Amino acid sequence: MAFIKKRSSDHLNAIVADIPGSTASGRDRSLASAHHGAQEVLVNQTPDNASINAKLGEHIGGSRADRALLQDSGLDTRWMRSWKIVPREGGASYRIESRKLYFRRQYPSYEAAEDALARELAFRTLVPFRDEADQRWRIRQRRDPGLVVSQETWPSFTAVTEYLDDAKQCKALLKRLIMLSDKARRESARERGASREDAGLPPFPAGWEASAEEDGWHLYKRGKPADAPVCQSRDEALDKAREGYVRDRFCIVGLSAGGAIARVVPGSTGCSVFKEGFASTLEADAYLREHIQDFFSLATERKPRPASDVQRIPFAEARREGPARRDGPAEPSAFLTTFGFHGVEFGLWNSQAERQRLLDKAWDGLMDLAGVLGVPPKALSLDGQLSLAFGARGNGGFASAHYEYGHAVINLTKRGGAGCLAHEWFHALDHYLGRKSGYASSVRTVLADGGTGYVVPSPEKATYSGQWSRPFARYQPFGNLFDDAWDSLRRAVYGRRLSSDYYQHAAELDRGRRQAYWAKPQEMLARAFEAWVEDSIEAQGRRSEFLVNGTRRAVGDITPYPEGLERSELAAAFREFAGCTASLLNNGAEPRQSTDQTAEQPAAPAGSPEASSAGGA
Repeated sequence: MAFIKKRSSDHLNAIVADIPGSTASGRDRSLASAHHGAQEVLVNQTPDNASINAKLGEHIGGSRADRALLQDSGLDTRWMRSWKIVPREGGASYRIESRKLYFRRQYPSYEAAEDALARELAFRTLVPFRDEADQRWRIRQRRDPGLVVSQETWPSFTAVTEYLDDAKQCKALLKRLIMLSDKARRESARERGASREDAGLPPFPAGWEASAEEDGWHLYKRGKPADAPVCQSRDEALDKAREGYVRDRFCIVGLSAGGAIARVVPGSTGCSVFKEGFASTLEADAYLREHIQDFFSLATERKPRPASDVQRIPFAEARREGPARRDGPAEPSAFLTTFGFHGVEFGLWNSQAERQRLLDKAWDGLMDLAGVLGVPPKALSLDGQLSLAFGARGNGGFASAHYEYGHAVINLTKRGGAGCLAHEWFHALDHYLGRKSGYASSVRTVLADGGTGYVVPSPEKATYSGQWSRPFARYQPFGNLFDDAWDSLRRAVYGRRLSSDYYQHAAELDRGRRQAYWAKPQEMLARAFEAWVEDSIEAQGRRSEFLVNGTRRAVGDITPYPEGLERSELAAAFREFAGCTASLLNNGAEPRQSTDQTAEQPAAPAGSPEASSAGGA
């Protein structure tokens, strides 16, 4: 396949320069042109012809600039929905896949597979019809006869079928169908809400509906028939729906002292004890049935949620104390060579001075992390598969930083990214272990945006910690020592949820959220890891606030990090786990001594006034 696969910006420019006489496919040339435009825009907007380009190393793909250019160039692939085109046999052929299905046929090129998918989706979702008013043929959605998709009309059935044979026209119709469906859904929701308000009827809980039929009222949960008897009135159906809504959010658990009512953590297998003191589980269940309305009010309570993230030290105030890690400003080439990252990106709004400060602080923080783990700096790039971005990949949300599983890239925002590097690096390590173990896909392929990455259905199915929700699945190819360390860490973090303050605090923070975040295994692991890293650095009388800070701060009035005895137990588990991980990242060699082999670590070129300070930051 002639896609852009792990190409540097110079190679990319050469490809684009040769486009007129190139033998590459049309989509390949379009992607190359789009990303060449991204490089020109990013480089030309840096002031004073700066030396630090916005993109270093290999092209990552998927950034805001990449997404905008793809939409402008007509290469937007949202019409594919959950379907993906995956290379087979090293790119010799391509197959169309979704999460559970795939096309048996294989195609010689990406373009051929894309065209076949467009025709197939058009056949499944669209149908021609003749309008009785003017006897002209049009195209509508198959399941909704009133949703006309085509803007054109045709005189005969043959003409409209010839139109649908064109894959390009099928893609345009599918994109328009998405737009019209979203618009119709929004209007329908507004009309349903207005009709309920006009009639003065209380609404059904979210996800529940009722339909009046000949034999009574039938309940539906998320569009499917609910496991509930037929009701004789709307009020009875409403009560049953509220009971089902409550039981989705509260459950009965057995404790050594009797029964208890626990609150289910959304999107998780865990729960937090809400009310205990019952003699048995039957007594707890009877109490729940008698107080359904009270529990429904609790479940639908919209109390003000605390801040969505830990308040970190601002980037400008992040300080470092400890041995100097550099002899001068970190040069881009030295940064890539020392740590071995696949690629590094900067946002458009990062000035040259800010880019240099980010490189310096990232250099120091990563060196500190390598010292804590006892690994060479290059091991932090996880076999050169990890990328780093600074304010280049946000979407306007509230997260200070995030890890993208598809592209294997850590993004730190400009305003709140300081202190998140250790947390996000552990997410990257979790994903790396998932790939190494065979639990997640390790095939790095070309994605729709032209960058390279991994096909990831969900974080739970991409991380090594994701197997915790599957107790019978064992992916442990790393040896007994690593397996024992991982099991110890698992038990310390997630093995005693009902008696763990760390888990109970996380579950409390997830109240009111549609999906669990704080209580997810991968998030609890990452927070425990950054707490251990900060404690390890502070134990030596140092600090590295760009790497990690804020692990003793609260979110509202709840602390989301381990405290007291739990924090000490987790620190011991992480020391054991870090030793085994260091051996794995060193390809089986003995790990270095934890924390300070600074004399062996590479330094940036001399000449910086920062080199004379202890922190270098």
